[in-house]
Parts: sequence; structure tokens; C-alpha cells
Amino acid sequence: MTNNNTSDGRTKRVTFYVNAEERDALKQEADDRGKSLSGYCLQLIRRQRQLDAEEQLAEDLNVEQRLTQIVNEAAEDMADAAQALEEQQRLSGKYSIALWELLKADYADPKRRDAIATSHERLNKVIDMEAPPDADDLEEDEPQSDSGKAKSVDELLDR
Repeated sequence: MTNNNTSDGRTKRVTFYVNAEERDALKQEADDRGKSLSGYCLQLIRRQRQLDAEEQLAEDLNVEQRLTQIVNEAAEDMADAAQALEEQQRLSGKYSIALWELLKADYADPKRRDAIATSHERLNKVIDMEAPPDADDLEEDEPQSDSGKAKSVDELLDR
């Protein structure tokens, strides 16, 4: 064993203390491997640092796996919500068609066409929570509720 520490770039000294038994065990292990005590301790330190780096990498990968799992769960929740919304829209469409079928027998074609033509505007007013139409916009003989909401389908179609 040579004490040629500068040949492999090691020029700085690090000192640490161990008890006699640990020193003897380390010295024996170094001798068995044909290394100096200093070289063997450096090898042990490097190996431990490598293990620590691998452990940190594994931990980081676990975080990525957990994030992936969370994203996948959120995607599943969104798909479920989209499916529920689609079903709700389908039912709404069915109810609208059924209501239309029931009402079309009671109202003449021009009145139905006018209701369809102005429905978008009326729906936007409801959505925007606008005030009901001014009294000037309503026919004089048309009843209006105190809340501004139609009391009947007839009143709604007449708006």
C-alpha cells in the first residue's frame, strides 16, 4: 500500500474519529482489499453517497408517480362529471321535446314560430337575471305576476 493520495487528485484532508474497534475493523477491511485506510474510507463514503442519491431519485420518482395518479384520478372524475352532464342534457332535451309536442296542439303555427324565434332572447334574459320586460313591451291585456315571472305557459309564449 502506498500513500500516493495526490496521484488520484486527492489533495485535501478530512479527519474524523472512530473508536479503536471500528478503526481496527476498517483497517482490516482495507488491508483485505489492498487499499489504504484513507482510500477504503473514501470508497465507503462514495458508495454511501451513491446510495443516498439513488434513494433520493427513487423518492422523487415516487412523487412523480403520485402526481400521475392524482392527475389520472382527476381525469376520471372529469369524465364521470362529463358523462353525468351529458345525461342531464339528454334528459333536458327529451323533456323539451315532450313539452313541445304537448303544447303544439294548443297553439297555432305562427304563435309557435314566434315562440321559437324569441326563445333565445328570453332565455338570455333569464340567465342574465335581467328584469322582466317593461310594461310598454307587454300587451295591455296580458297579466303579469308581481315577481316578473310568467304565471302560465300562455303568458310565457305571449312575451
